[in-house]
Amino acid sequence: MATTVSEDSLQAQVYAAYSLAATSQLKAEFNLVTEQQQVEGFAPQRQQQFLAGRALLRWLCCQQLQVAPEQVEIVRQANGAPQLTVAGQHYSCSISHKDQAILVAIAAEGALGLDIEKIQLRKRQAQLIAQFADGFMHGIQPDDLAGFYQRWTLAEAVTKAEQGKLLATLHRQHSAYVAKSHHIVVAEWLMCVYHSLGWPVTFDALANE
Repeated sequence: MATTVSEDSLQAQVYAAYSLAATSQLKAEFNLVTEQQQVEGFAPQRQQQFLAGRALLRWLCCQQLQVAPEQVEIVRQANGAPQLTVAGQHYSCSISHKDQAILVAIAAEGALGLDIEKIQLRKRQAQLIAQFADGFMHGIQPDDLAGFYQRWTLAEAVTKAEQGKLLATLHRQHSAYVAKSHHIVVAEWLMCVYHSLGWPVTFDALANE
């Protein structure tokens, strides 16, 4: 495995990977001691999500940047967001998880935000659509499950990219963000990647048994 990052790596490209089953093999192979130490004191489910997210992020870096796992440093910032450095070079990254499903993404530049959701009727869905009808939910009907999740995942992704507040995002018009977002549906799952520079996204699947 190569040990350097080429200068044109990830040029104008966002790479994303998803796993619908956070496997023990993935976590064992791609989590470092530092991650194991960070989850001490976490609730069991939170431990699993944290380790699976960072393992998948490190796997994606190794695949796309051709580096060894030890060259990928993932630091948890004060606000909880991951900070990614690969072979001494900073990269944008984001992690999203829901139950056992994980979505991660990396890019050389720009702000990244992700969301992964299971497409199922949500509590207070109609109320949420009505509450933000002048903002992100404009034009969405109360029974439009697919439309609701398209907008909801985009709002979550934008909020994470900006490291802002979801409520504030939902009050905005969604149209400003659509061209810079990418959605993919896999079975009952909907995934959204938002990139502030609008680069194309390549999705990679892992361990989706």
